[in-house]
Amino acid sequence: MFACLCTAGGICISGETVDGGQALDVEGELAGLVVKLEAEKKRLLESQISWAAELDLLRSTRRDLASRVLELELERGRLAVEAERLAQTLRVEREKEKIGTKAIGDVYDFAKMTAEEINIFRREQPVGLLQMETNSDFVASFGEAGGATGNDVIQLVELIGHIHDEAGSIGLGDQLVRGPDGIEYKSKVIQVGHVGAYYLIEGSNRVAVALDSPSDASGFRWNEDLLSLDESGQIIQSVDILRGSAPTSIELPIDVTTALRETDLAHRMGISKWFRSGGLVMYPLASVAILAFGMVAHRLWFLNREGRGGSSVAQMVIAMCRQGQVDQAVEQLERHRGVIPRTLHACLVHRDHGQNAMEDRIQEQLLYEMPHLQRFLGGIAVLGAVAPLLGLLGTVTGIIQTFGVIKHYGDTDPGMLAGGISEALVTTASGLVIAIPILLLHGVLRSRVERVISDAEKHAATVLNFLTVENSHAVPD
Repeated sequence: MFACLCTAGGICISGETVDGGQALDVEGELAGLVVKLEAEKKRLLESQISWAAELDLLRSTRRDLASRVLELELERGRLAVEAERLAQTLRVEREKEKIGTKAIGDVYDFAKMTAEEINIFRREQPVGLLQMETNSDFVASFGEAGGATGNDVIQLVELIGHIHDEAGSIGLGDQLVRGPDGIEYKSKVIQVGHVGAYYLIEGSNRVAVALDSPSDASGFRWNEDLLSLDESGQIIQSVDILRGSAPTSIELPIDVTTALRETDLAHRMGISKWFRSGGLVMYPLASVAILAFGMVAHRLWFLNREGRGGSSVAQMVIAMCRQGQVDQAVEQLERHRGVIPRTLHACLVHRDHGQNAMEDRIQEQLLYEMPHLQRFLGGIAVLGAVAPLLGLLGTVTGIIQTFGVIKHYGDTDPGMLAGGISEALVTTASGLVIAIPILLLHGVLRSRVERVISDAEKHAATVLNFLTVENSHAVPD
């Protein structure tokens, strides 16, 4: 072990004596080391300062990045809202486009329907002195070649305007018309809007008026016999006035109500008249219908009363039996009405007599219930079969009546044959209309009866099996 001692004349290190020159070298080295240490400390301090500055910069950068991230999140939210708004706008625009497309299709369909009506109207007009004849080909072929275009619709609207103008105008023209005798004549034709048309055969005083005639293929028929002498004179005078350059006023016989016609298309048959047209057979048919539907209504009410709530009562009774409350279950069944409660009651009151006794009582109760449930079903089926037979009887009597009319008056007047034909057809239709729903309802009632009986048997079998098991457990070994 060395000891370090310092003296005035030198330095002793590790037990050795060092002279003055060596001490100076050591001191110089120590001084150099101190300088280096100070320099290193200074460098470390500068590094720490630099690192602190960089750390502050990084923290500032991190704050900036966090702020930027927040801004981006906000921007993303805004863009998401904007995207949703744009998507909603797109959906709305697509819906508008769809509605617009449908509206355009509706417009074209309406235009085509209007063109068809105009075409029919043109054919049914006696004459077309203003615009009808010039547009006949366009109206007849509207929308056939690849569909109608916008120009076609515009042209159709213009045509409607022309027709509207024609409806308020009076015109005179030359035209070949087919008279009541079937011969075509060159005539002067006056058209008063769409309410009247008249012709004057050139070289004669023969005049005629156009009347609505639904039985005619053209929709109208010329009639020369309806006009009086004064009215014929008015037509001849009106032709002369309209030939002038500046006609003032004319007088024409106009049927503004369009009531003058050879046949009445608006004839409709009411219920009472329809009933009377079927003849005497309609009265037994009506009686069959009233009786049958009354029976059906009664049976529906009865079966609903007998079958309502039966399953819930059975579930309650089964639960009480499983809890050993058989007497309470019997009391509950006595307070309820229906096939299922009565069947279960018959089973429970004979529980002490064995399984065979309970089965016999169940079958006996079901046999007792069956006639009540099936009451009127046979009568309803018979009435459903009788109704079409009565209709057939009416058909036969109507045909007999028709042949009787033909025998006495011939077949020249269809109106005289209408009574027998109407009776033949109306009674047949009435019989079928009555029979079909009766037979359908009969099937419904029969299935309802079968379901009530099936439910009663099912619940009775459940109770019977439970009581049989309980009785077997109660028998001592």
